[in-house]
Amino acid sequence: MWSPPAPEDVDFRAEIRAWLRENIPQKPAPAFYTPDRRAYDAAWQRSLLEGGFGALGWPTELGGREVTVSQQMIFHEELANAGAPDVGCLFIALNHAGPTVATRGTQAQRERHIPRILRGEELWCQGFSEPEAGSDLASIRTRGDVHGDVVVVNGSKIWTSYAHLADFCELLINTDRSAGRHKGLTWMILDMRTPGVTVRPIKTLTGNPRFSEVTFDDVEVPLDNVVGGLNNGWSVAMSTLGFERGSAMMGRQVRTLRRIEELRDYAEKNGALADPLVRAELDALRRDAFAVRALVHRSLKPHTHAQGASSVLRVFHSELVGRLTRLAMRIQGEEVVTLGSWNLEYLNELRSKVTAGTLDIHRDIIGNRLLGLPR
Repeated sequence: MWSPPAPEDVDFRAEIRAWLRENIPQKPAPAFYTPDRRAYDAAWQRSLLEGGFGALGWPTELGGREVTVSQQMIFHEELANAGAPDVGCLFIALNHAGPTVATRGTQAQRERHIPRILRGEELWCQGFSEPEAGSDLASIRTRGDVHGDVVVVNGSKIWTSYAHLADFCELLINTDRSAGRHKGLTWMILDMRTPGVTVRPIKTLTGNPRFSEVTFDDVEVPLDNVVGGLNNGWSVAMSTLGFERGSAMMGRQVRTLRRIEELRDYAEKNGALADPLVRAELDALRRDAFAVRALVHRSLKPHTHAQGASSVLRVFHSELVGRLTRLAMRIQGEEVVTLGSWNLEYLNELRSKVTAGTLDIHRDIIGNRLLGLPR
């Protein structure tokens, strides 16, 4: 049932619209995963922060602005409608590492990192996946041995996004190999300039070095960089992954809906919309995009099962984007090579099925933790 927006939401929408009219970047964003793109994303984040929109929903004591879930959604809607940049290279910093340090870190860690993250001055990568421990984080083999006030790290990580540009890494390691699954892991803050850290970029199908292999050879990390306590990394990592259902998914679902509307406009111009099957598919995509929007709202309620809700959103949204990009390829045909970014989105969608946990892993989580099905 539809209800009119609250007056404060109307005022907030007007505020962000007015600000965007005066402040949206006029130059196109540089290519992803380049130093120029990092500088571009940092400048945009600083501009948002100075305008009062760069830390929505963050604790006020850390420099955040208290807003409702509806207002956060409005923010992402207006950014998408205006064609404004998203967080870009700062995704891990703003949507994973930052919230984790803010909620699970020490006061010293928060004071050191949160202001710089919110100003776009720190770029982070995520060191979770390994050559033999991708979706199954409990199988992590990169080890950390405590020696006095440092943890000596040896091992390797794979598919590490932004590693070749990153200042810091949210690093998950095994610090107690005698403990059972989930019990010997530790979440640490790693300075990527530490001696012994080697980054080897990996080019993807799209030609960019989005991922890297990162190796650690006797890397000494201060014990003070442990977040959430030694051997308590599983709990901290679940908090990190749970943030995927928050502002990150808000922005994604809004932009997905925007892309559906753009594809409909194109289909109308080239005549494809005259096909009743195309119209039906576009209508189904739009319907399901609004279903994802409702799931985002529901997942942010205080008593929602965090990991289960995250997995439902992960599966539903990934399948939605897959259907969208495949339809775009059919509608545009050979023109997809020269028109816009649909070809790149199609290739990225193939990759997204296995990043952040494969879809089958998330289906297992839904079955086991939400539906109570046996393993």
